[in-house]
Amino acid sequence: MAMKELSADSWKRQGSSVIWDKDTLQSLLPVASLVSLRTFLTWHDAWSAQLPRNSRTILVGGLQTCLELLSPADGEAFLSNRVQALISRQQARMDQFGIVFAFHNASHRTFEVTQRDEEVSYKRAGQSLMPLSVPLWGRGSSTGILLVLRSGQPREAIGYHVRRIS
Repeated sequence: MAMKELSADSWKRQGSSVIWDKDTLQSLLPVASLVSLRTFLTWHDAWSAQLPRNSRTILVGGLQTCLELLSPADGEAFLSNRVQALISRQQARMDQFGIVFAFHNASHRTFEVTQRDEEVSYKRAGQSLMPLSVPLWGRGSSTGILLVLRSGQPREAIGYHVRRIS
């Protein structure tokens, strides 16, 4: 079963995404609330009060670098225990904000998708594969992963999106 596609820009305003396209990420800089991964992980309540800009898009930088520096096992545990845990706790706000994890040094070839399970893995610089979608969004979200396509021409893949963690 092929992964479902999303060409609308709703990913900017709800759910969470991994976006690698440099042009798309650059276009978000003037309008999104850019925060470091470290800052993002300290948020618990009142997200809107902590945003550096009044925006429905939260652009989080640093996750790719973190995953490159950690061992695959530690990276997987970090995603599950810290990042997914925070997203899960904040599900009520996920209809109000889109969380975008910027993978600025990546391309579609940096990710591997198993078509049977629709699970996404990240190819680290040393070419070792690290599970990404399950530790980030949970096993139950695998069927809900959408391939984000550039809305204009050419319609090429720019990332992955999950509206809600199940």
